[in-house]
Amino acid sequence: AAAAAARVVLTPRLAGRRGARGRGWYLRYKERGNEGFRKFNPPRPFDWSEAGATSRVYFDLAMDGEELGRVEFELADEVCPKTSANFRALCAADPDGGAYSYKGTIIHNVIKNATLMGGDVQHRGGSGGHAAGASRFFRDENFIIPHSHAGLLSMASCGIDTNNSLYYVTLGPAPHLNGRCVCFGRVAAGADVVERLADGVFTRRGRPVQDVRVVDCGVLEGGGEDQERVA
Repeated sequence: AAAAAARVVLTPRLAGRRGARGRGWYLRYKERGNEGFRKFNPPRPFDWSEAGATSRVYFDLAMDGEELGRVEFELADEVCPKTSANFRALCAADPDGGAYSYKGTIIHNVIKNATLMGGDVQHRGGSGGHAAGASRFFRDENFIIPHSHAGLLSMASCGIDTNNSLYYVTLGPAPHLNGRCVCFGRVAAGADVVERLADGVFTRRGRPVQDVRVVDCGVLEGGGEDQERVA
């Protein structure tokens, strides 16, 4: 039975039925064939000492106008250069100048022991998102870093190659995101702030009742201010 299962070949019909946005899965099958569905198992957890070049950005968070504290993220610039550049650019941008920026955005979804979600730079309410570049979306870069524990930073996409500004911060292991969402960073400082947010917020169907907002954000000194173009 195991041998027979191993010989099963994905057809476009089957590929289109697997995962979110069936059309995206079909296009992956059409472009890459069975290789597009091969499962890779990188070391768990990811060894950040081998991440190479990294940079740091920060969020200053508030809940209902009261300061929560600062969270610093370390971005894996060498492992996920374009994804990191996109996030860094959105942290550095000035919303007063009309640019898309994380400043003023809300945390619009919190699932206890799983993830918190934010980053709607477009509508500010959780119904949209836009990449730092001219295009709204950009492609999945890789799935090297697994969602193995709390404190990881990952893109929140709605299907194949639909990364924009939306992000997850894991509150525990989230293996359901592996192979679907690009993990590209981690909480380097302020883990207690994330914990207080997750523990202190009340939600209705996952949406916080309180207003949890990024009141300020930016790139820390030496944090990759060159900002590669995201395409």
